[in-house]
Amino acid sequence: PLAHAALARELSVPIALGESYRTRHEMLPFFRAGALGVYQPDLGRCGITEGLRLAALAADHGVPVVPHVTIAFGPQLAAAIHFAAAVDNCSLAEYNPQVLAVANRFLVSPISMDGSRYIVPSASGLGINLTPPPGD
Repeated sequence: PLAHAALARELSVPIALGESYRTRHEMLPFFRAGALGVYQPDLGRCGITEGLRLAALAADHGVPVVPHVTIAFGPQLAAAIHFAAAVDNCSLAEYNPQVLAVANRFLVSPISMDGSRYIVPSASGLGINLTPPPGD
């Protein structure tokens, strides 16, 4: 954390950090050290509940949140979109056109966008349904 904090002080570009960490206990030293300018939880790693706790920790330290999207699975992408919509200190969700395209191949109704913004899926749960496996 201290090396990240030293780097953060030297750069004019905010450091984004967090996608490989899973808990508040792992991230707290980075927040305390002032080592990041943007917190990027990966909901596929930390889960929604811990992600909300981590977002609160980020808010306590004045750090904005932008969920990281990593593996091109529809459930993880949908969770990130819902998370972004629910967290006060989050105004963006990471966008990767390849991740979106792969995720949508396995969803009954694709995740869509309105310009540069995701449309929050509105069905129950995460708002998505997976396509049935071939032969079902």
